Amino acid sequence: MAPEEFRGYGVIVTGGAHGIGRAICRSFVREGARVFIGDVDEAATADLVEELCRRRKGSAHWARCDVARDEEIAQFLSHAESFLLGIDVLVNSAGVVSREQPEDISQQVWDRTLDINLRGTFLMCKAAAALIKQQGGGAIVNFSSIAARLGGFTTGADYVASKGGVAALTLHLAKKYAPAGIRVNAVSPGVIDTQMITSAGEETIKEYLRLVPLGRMGRPEEVAEAVLFLSSRRASYITGAVLEVAGGF
Repeated sequence: MAPEEFRGYGVIVTGGAHGIGRAICRSFVREGARVFIGDVDEAATADLVEELCRRRKGSAHWARCDVARDEEIAQFLSHAESFLLGIDVLVNSAGVVSREQPEDISQQVWDRTLDINLRGTFLMCKAAAALIKQQGGGAIVNFSSIAARLGGFTTGADYVASKGGVAALTLHLAKKYAPAGIRVNAVSPGVIDTQMITSAGEETIKEYLRLVPLGRMGRPEEVAEAVLFLSSRRASYITGAVLEVAGGF
């Protein structure tokens, strides 16, 4: 990336308090963007914004946002629009993972996973697209998962279905929003060194790494770089793509 390539951009990141989302926020601020962060972990989000504001390149602000709740999405985007004065990029990194066996997945667990990972992504895209159109176009980056293509190993059927849905949704929205100049792509992370992966346990991680040709876990910053690329002018002719960041998994 060119130095401060996103200077003046208005960027929304959901699920920005931890892991990959946190790395994405840091990367955009490093490149000069104004970043508005949404998460349900208010303490961690406030801590991140304090850190980012000390960097004095871009700027950052936050508001609570549970993407499974329609009313919170509306309030969050209203706050974001006021702070950013124009939205150029939306990154939907909010998500949850489950590891239950199919026979153990309750309707409550299934609904929660789909509400956050898939329905929440759709609702954010739908609402933010109207604001991005006002800028004359922009970019949306969603989060699928390598589990959507491989069927998952330790992740639950609800998680796999939700991330497969995100990949299909991304392709559909790319076609629908292209006339408005909005590019819609997704990243598909593999084994990334975050709490979402490490919670699976040491033995499971070892099994994962046997299937990764590069032989290591990815870093959140490596996924963030893929997100920045898809958000940038360098990807101006890319839409409807699902970019795997998985070390060859």
